[in-house]
Amino acid sequence: MREAKPNDLIMVAPGSYVESLVMDKPLEIVGDGDCNRIRIKSKDSSALTFQTSSGRVANMSLIQQSGGDFACINIKQGQLVLEGCDVTSESLCCIAIQGSADPIIKGNRIHNGAKEGISVFNYGKGTLEDNKIFENALAGVNIESNADPTLTRNRIYDGRSYGVYCHDSGKGIIEDNEIFQNTVAGVCISTRAHPLLRQNRIHDERESGVVIHTNGEGLFEDNEIFAN
Repeated sequence: MREAKPNDLIMVAPGSYVESLVMDKPLEIVGDGDCNRIRIKSKDSSALTFQTSSGRVANMSLIQQSGGDFACINIKQGQLVLEGCDVTSESLCCIAIQGSADPIIKGNRIHNGAKEGISVFNYGKGTLEDNKIFENALAGVNIESNADPTLTRNRIYDGRSYGVYCHDSGKGIIEDNEIFQNTVAGVCISTRAHPLLRQNRIHDERESGVVIHTNGEGLFEDNEIFAN
């Protein structure tokens, strides 16, 4: 990657690579073949750190193995397009979105995070669309500290805590998602958070469909909340 020129396309052949990718210039990195056969593994850092204006990563498995406090994918700025990937983390969250970052996270499997599936914080934004987010230890999607993402048409399920946790002045538009079979609640809103939830199906949670506490607020429109 150091030799690549801005806007180059890098095709990654099937294989298992012990690597910590740092994208500090616009590039397109695409797996050539079955996503499950193209594996980027990292132990002592993030598998992918994105710190440039734009770029695309597609059709790969990214794995943060145990060691330190790292997100598998750390998006610090700009607009990364991440699509068709399988993302897991044995350390912190699978994907961290922060600061001026405004990525497009589309059509991925995001699962088995040691903490959250996706954590959006410190004014981070982003469009999360058509992902499967499941079996994460805390929230499937965590929104905090003035973050303002858009979640649409995701399936968020089988989390060991919340499907979506919005807190500490988090915002966001949460629309047309299916949120189900999470252990504590489908959605939890607290501490001055104020998201918009519209046309979601929140069902079959093992405890509550929606929990609001400690000065949490929100606008709810045309949701189906049932069988909790």
